[in-house]
Amino acid sequence: MSELVHRLVSGCRLEDENDIRAGQVRAALNAGAWAWPPAHTEAGRRARSWRPAPAPVVGAVLVLAVDGLRGGAYAVGAAYEGRSVAWAPGVRDTWQRAIGAAAASLPLLWRPLDRLEPLPPTAFLIGAVQVGSRDRPHAALDGTSAGLAFALSVSSRALNHPLPARFAAVAEVDARGCTAPVSDAGFVGKLAALRAWAPAVDTLLVHPKNAPSAEAAVRAAGADVSVVPVETVAGAIDAVWGDAIAAEVEAQGRAPETRADLVDAVFRLALMPHAAVPAWRPVALAGARALEGWGAALPADELLRLRVATAIAARHAHLPGQPFPTLPDAVLLRLPLPLRLELVAHAVQACTDTGTPSTDEAMRLVERHLRVGTEATVGHLKLLGALGRLQSVTGRTAEALDSARRAARGHFERCAYEQVSYPLCEWLRLAAAAGDLASFGEASELADRVRALAGGRDVGEWFVRTAHACGSARLRADRVPNAPGHAQTAGALQAIVEAFRGGRLEVRGAPALRALHLLALSERDDAAAGGWRETLGTLEDLTGAWLADLDAATHGRCGAPTAQVALAALQQAAPQTLAHLMAAPLADGGGRAAYVARYYPY
Repeated sequence: MSELVHRLVSGCRLEDENDIRAGQVRAALNAGAWAWPPAHTEAGRRARSWRPAPAPVVGAVLVLAVDGLRGGAYAVGAAYEGRSVAWAPGVRDTWQRAIGAAAASLPLLWRPLDRLEPLPPTAFLIGAVQVGSRDRPHAALDGTSAGLAFALSVSSRALNHPLPARFAAVAEVDARGCTAPVSDAGFVGKLAALRAWAPAVDTLLVHPKNAPSAEAAVRAAGADVSVVPVETVAGAIDAVWGDAIAAEVEAQGRAPETRADLVDAVFRLALMPHAAVPAWRPVALAGARALEGWGAALPADELLRLRVATAIAARHAHLPGQPFPTLPDAVLLRLPLPLRLELVAHAVQACTDTGTPSTDEAMRLVERHLRVGTEATVGHLKLLGALGRLQSVTGRTAEALDSARRAARGHFERCAYEQVSYPLCEWLRLAAAAGDLASFGEASELADRVRALAGGRDVGEWFVRTAHACGSARLRADRVPNAPGHAQTAGALQAIVEAFRGGRLEVRGAPALRALHLLALSERDDAAAGGWRETLGTLEDLTGAWLADLDAATHGRCGAPTAQVALAALQQAAPQTLAHLMAAPLADGGGRAAYVARYYPY
């Protein structure tokens, strides 16, 4: 039984000012809503007979920490007048990272975060539990494991929504909005303190790598708590507040004086690089809610910006039903060239994925805005890369390969190494699909040069490594002479899968798993192929599993789903992309299923 609950039901009288145990319970209940047992329990009724339960406070958060041999539950940012505890010096850095993590993770920021305290808010000890062989007095609250709890506190203030008392969080965070694991050893003390002094908490958010240790600590403490793994602060925000963010956008947008700022915020957010926004779904939902609720009241230019931003976010989040609007020439000409090219590139990408705008309209935009050669800017090269992707699904595979090659080389020549990875991955993919070993080798050499010259900058190393390994698997499966060796290819793919399983956020394991399945098919290893297909079926995105079925069908594997079944399943993932591929002319005269398996942009 929880220590706090035990005291409440063991007969201590909360109104007795001379009872030390009653005073400790009063202090815990005053510290925050986390300490209040559910109203339907005997402990909850006793607590509420003393005073009404407090409502959660905006910005207040529960922090669990281990100090030597004691596990402690702390109320941070709560409206409590009790004795505060000291912060260790390193906690300031954790708080600053949390502010950056919240800024990178909230779908819209209509409240500036720079007004928050430069130091963490006051912390109060709710209660502690001895978890070692001897006790010792409390010193100071320390540790980076409060990072996710701090980020939720910051987000609570930005959203003006209190953190529900049923949530607690233990994870490190970085300024990009990603969570990181903490030491597994501390979970025993943290869960013991949680069970003893925070009976309202029933959900603990942790990094996926810590989930097994946290669940073991829950069982050891006898707590009724669900452990929820989250890879990003955005994921934690969605778990805690869910649809409340979109509702807040709608409410804020009903005030005319804030509409323009909201539209500008979501528009600028949508134009950020895909990987720079930890979660696109809240952005798409907020934009859709705004369009439905008050979009009609916007001036034409602002409405267009909101529709564009919502369509971009929905495409990134794989949410259907948000068509990309037509971009009038008059509107585009009023924009600075870099922004204009960014929008046109998004329109071409949207044509590939959603069919809006139409292919004819997308090509008209390309013809009006694309520049090549020495006069091409980075924006022109991004548009060239988008064009190559559209060409690859509409049957112009040789042109697509050339566009990807020129875009990658163009970025390299301009020393824009951070822009090279996307067209370089497409180059590797398309060269392998076409069986062009010479072009594949040229792309591989460029990847090595970028790696050597980037000077430690983020150049999409894992994405390029995955594209190269998957391309190598395709070349081997298609029996291309002098293709990379089987052992080398399988080893590279296995390393990518292990990194993915280890929680590396920049690694996408599904393409590598599909490539391992393809390798097994080419070696006629049915057992291995079946294992990789089964693993693909456990992933959230089933596109890789359906493509694996298509690979099996085109390789004539016994027991595999037919090509028609696999194509029907793929249509669920991206119906317009598949429609492009199904309608494209087959330049090599091969079968439709094999063409889709090679050129599906995955």
